[in-house]
Amino acid sequence: MLFKDSENKENKKYLREILFILDEVSDEPATAQQCAGIQFNPMFAAFETVRDYCLLFLSNSISFDYKKDLKLFAFLLPMEYVFEDFIYGFIDKEIPEIKAKAQKSNTYLDSQNTFQLRPDLYLQTSKGAIIADTKYKIVYTDDKDPKKGISQNDLYQMLAYAVRFKIQHILLFYPNTLSNYQHSITNFEIEDNFAGQNIHIHAYQLPIIHDALFESNQQATLPLQKLFDQAKEILKRRIWDICLSQDLTSE
Repeated sequence: MLFKDSENKENKKYLREILFILDEVSDEPATAQQCAGIQFNPMFAAFETVRDYCLLFLSNSISFDYKKDLKLFAFLLPMEYVFEDFIYGFIDKEIPEIKAKAQKSNTYLDSQNTFQLRPDLYLQTSKGAIIADTKYKIVYTDDKDPKKGISQNDLYQMLAYAVRFKIQHILLFYPNTLSNYQHSITNFEIEDNFAGQNIHIHAYQLPIIHDALFESNQQATLPLQKLFDQAKEILKRRIWDICLSQDLTSE
């Protein structure tokens, strides 16, 4: 699968070597318990890492008790970029009523074209154009905080987008969490006398986590593809409702 999708020549070279080595190796189904029972002599100690990752994935875990001295290494992903790319790709593939462009960059803040504006998402719908920005941050549930955890810098950034792109409605997309999911976080209205327009900034959480998996034992028996399909439909309906069922027409 990787060899077919990769366009990097060096990656293809390494993948071809791996495929050559594994050509005579047959697939064997295994459970997490079977992987846990595999032992290696010192000559094959390097394979302990592969065994431990198999155990990690097959047991649906994200971490292990390191008192067992498992041979795992870790790597970090910039989740703000992963979240942004995921939302763009999801809208582009799953919601044909919304035409999405990522990192639209033909607009500048100043007349000298020095400070380029690059909103995460530029969405064209039947109701008009919308700018959406993804924020991989936790928002608050404290009703006493009118900002709901939305930073002032984010608000300034959205205001600049609205003025320069001449768009009245800005969306902020945050991921949901298991302990906190609000359909609508908050709305801000900014009256810009200088530009002569009212700017509406709407903040929403998106159902990235399918919380039903953690609430019902019956869900655990469903095939993985069915669980993915459920999560996809929930997210698809939520984004559609936000962008198309409300009056977000630019005046």
